[in-house]
Parts: sequence; structure tokens; C-alpha cells
Amino acid sequence: STCDTEKLADITENQVRETVAGFLGAQAQVAPAYSALKHEGQPLYKLARQGEMIQKPPRQIEIHKIGMSGFRLSAEGYPVFDMDVQCSGGTYIRSLAFDIGQALGCGAHLSALTRTRSSQFTMNQAVNFEALKRMAPSDISDRMIPMSQCLAFMPLIVADDAVAKKIRFGQPLRCEDTGPISKDEIRIIDREDNLLAIVQADKSGQTYKYCCVFNA
Repeated sequence: STCDTEKLADITENQVRETVAGFLGAQAQVAPAYSALKHEGQPLYKLARQGEMIQKPPRQIEIHKIGMSGFRLSAEGYPVFDMDVQCSGGTYIRSLAFDIGQALGCGAHLSALTRTRSSQFTMNQAVNFEALKRMAPSDISDRMIPMSQCLAFMPLIVADDAVAKKIRFGQPLRCEDTGPISKDEIRIIDREDNLLAIVQADKSGQTYKYCCVFNA
């Protein structure tokens, strides 16, 4: 889109702050043409590189938290702002920046993006590769997150010895083994917090099918 440079001079910090805050909540969003979404089996970015710009129908997303965290003027005198966003999966921050620019009436684009959190994992838990190469094996082990904790968003079953044995031998798990059957994917751990399997109820609703089994 074309940027209206005359309107840029009139944009104030409070105007940007109020506009950004207005994007809180559920909304429809159009994904950018350069994205991994597919059209007739082809990623949009590949089609865009071939000169075919496909606009997919708007998708429902949700902005859980949003706020402006910095405001300044560029060397050319144009407003530049930072924002913090907590959003649902499938949200494109590039599209969010574009939509904010449209709401301001002057246009806007994303100049930098840092993902500070994904699910329950944050940047504070991350180690860059160069630092990792310098770490002692014991320090690396201390920083590793057990697989059972990585899947903390899944419902949990703690298996007794009999159920753990069934899992290791690939035997069917029934309702009487685990308690009420859930329709969600479930992680099963042993009493020592080792991840044994990920399971999901089959169509009968009486037994679980194995999605993945781990050596423990």
C-alpha cells in the first residue's frame, strides 16, 4: 500500500497507543501473500515469488494482550513504535502491523519481530548456540526440560506399574486402566515423571490408540 507521508507528520503517540489498544480481542485477519498457507497445494510464498499474489479469505484470530511499549521518530521524522503482543496461533504480526497502519490512515509495516514466548517456553529459558558449545555437559543437562513438562498443556495420566507395563508392550489401554476416557490427546507418565506415551481415544470411546510411545 502507499504510505501517506503528509498524514505521518500528524500522528501522535497517544493516537498510536489508542489505535493499537483497539486491536485487542477476537477479529478476522487476512494472511500476507508471502506466507506458508497453501493454495491448491502450493505455499503462498512460492506463488508470490512467481508473481501470483493470492489473497486467502480472512481467518479468525485472537489478540489476548496488546500494548505499545515505545514510541520515537525516525531520522526522517516518521513515527516508529514498539508493541508487545500475546496472540492465538495463526496470527500474522506482519498483517497486524498493516491493519494498524490502515486504522491510523497512513499505512504501517513491520521492521523487526522477536518471538519472546511460545506456549510455556520463554526467551529466558533459551540458550544461543555459541553459549551452548561452551557449556559443560552437566550444565547442558541442567538446562534441558523433561519431555513430560514440554507437553504440560496436555491432560495427564500417571500410570501405575501395571499400566506402564502395558504401554511398554504395546497392549491396548482401556477405560478401566486409566479412568474416564478423554477425547483430547493425553500424556501418560510413570511415577518418576518419565514420559511413556501420548494417546487419544479411538472411535469406540472405550480404548486409547497410541499416538507415540517413548522408551523410559
